[in-house]
Amino acid sequence: MIDPAVADDLTRTGAPSFKFESIGDKVTIRLETVRQLPQTDFSTGEALTWPDGNPKMQFEFSGTDTATGDETRIFAKGQMLTAVKTALRDANAKPEVGGELVVKYDGEEPAKTRGFNPMKVYKARYTAPAPVANLDEL
Repeated sequence: MIDPAVADDLTRTGAPSFKFESIGDKVTIRLETVRQLPQTDFSTGEALTWPDGNPKMQFEFSGTDTATGDETRIFAKGQMLTAVKTALRDANAKPEVGGELVVKYDGEEPAKTRGFNPMKVYKARYTAPAPVANLDEL
């Protein structure tokens, strides 16, 4: 039998994703990259599309987990993406290398459709990196 963790390590194309499993789970990422990617179907790996054929997009935020020092990433779409956008607006900033993005699984809202899982609700905060002094201006 193949250890699933080993199989995941062999097929992963980037840092492991942070898993928001329980309400209260939180990660602080010191950003290194932000990419916009198409969402994919978990079963088939195929790109998901809207009825008009355009791809459904998501954002990948990757960098260092400040709690562990390990590389990590999150994929923001839906309500999580809304929380991240709100955090960026509140900080009056754009994501930059060295900025810190905190995302917390804050609660759940009941599913609007019977038989579906409740919607995860996230909160986020962004802190821009400290400016670097330009010694040539002294």
